[in-house]
Amino acid sequence: MFHRVLTTLLCALLLTAASPSRAWAAPWSFAVITDTQGSGNVNPDNTGNVAGGVNTVDLANLVAALRNEPIDLLLCAGDLVQRYPKSPLSDMNSTTLVTAELDLWKSTVQALVDQGVPIYPIRGNHDKSAPAAVWKAAFPSLPANGPSNATGLTYSLPHENVLFVGIDDYAGQATTTPTAPQAWLDAQFAANTADWTFVFGHVAAFPQGNETGMCTIEDAAGNKLIDPAGVITRNTFWDSLDAGRVGAFFCGHEHLYARAWVPDSAGNLINQIVAGSGGAPPTGTGALYAESNCGISDRAHNLAPDLVGYLLVTVDGTHIPTGWFKALDTNGNFVTIDGPFPVPEPATLALLALGGLTLIRRRRK
Repeated sequence: MFHRVLTTLLCALLLTAASPSRAWAAPWSFAVITDTQGSGNVNPDNTGNVAGGVNTVDLANLVAALRNEPIDLLLCAGDLVQRYPKSPLSDMNSTTLVTAELDLWKSTVQALVDQGVPIYPIRGNHDKSAPAAVWKAAFPSLPANGPSNATGLTYSLPHENVLFVGIDDYAGQATTTPTAPQAWLDAQFAANTADWTFVFGHVAAFPQGNETGMCTIEDAAGNKLIDPAGVITRNTFWDSLDAGRVGAFFCGHEHLYARAWVPDSAGNLINQIVAGSGGAPPTGTGALYAESNCGISDRAHNLAPDLVGYLLVTVDGTHIPTGWFKALDTNGNFVTIDGPFPVPEPATLALLALGGLTLIRRRRK
């Protein structure tokens, strides 16, 4: 009797999935890169010529590889350029320097733009060295639908059957704990009717080693400490991702690739993917997550800490989105080091375990 009921249920699910109420979008892909900053800042001859700020060699390699991928758009999870207030320079102020570095970054990715691929970045801790007006001037076409204190910095972007949400961790920041614009996010999720939703920011919600995250605070010596108040706001953010039907949270900052499932307060697992490095030097962190009691299930931990890479995700309306991480090997080729893997939370995948169901709609409200 049980098997008959299970068979009937599976048939019903298959019919529901195979006969959607509307036409599905054709398969399409997007990519995520992060942390493309270089090690230098400015020409020492005091002429104002930028000698660094962007790892143009590695970024050009990424652009060349991405031009051969069938991507509709590119997300950039922050730290495009190098300037950082911890390294003050006497010969150029932050506004002039970051403007020049962002110009260099844009010229390096121009071949991808010329190919018709729009690019959607958000700021990292290096990019925020200059006033927000510098960022907005560099990227005037970014959606201006963010919260009032982060217009042109935080935004949502619908594309095909997906809603992308880019959050600026630093807009309106009152402490050294990066924060998400929770009220604005909740409103975006409440109005969302997309089949899939992906959120991207710069720092991890659940950081590794001694890196900055949504749950840390920095002391006077620069040490990153777990911030109890930050943990509360971070947990609220993480719970909202499940409520908002978010398939994955993409981030950067740690200069490595790591993919994990992390539970919310109800035990629902959500993907956090640290999307590698775009040329920034290895940080030496990533051995352990900063919080040992948060239930993280590592799927790919601390991979490619010394390699440049990008995350590629293919969205097929009738299937669960699939991801790959590709990194530059010693022969100068980008090779897959993780994937293919499903990118929504495993709760969605539970139906797959029932009987090999591959045609499935995203969990809806």
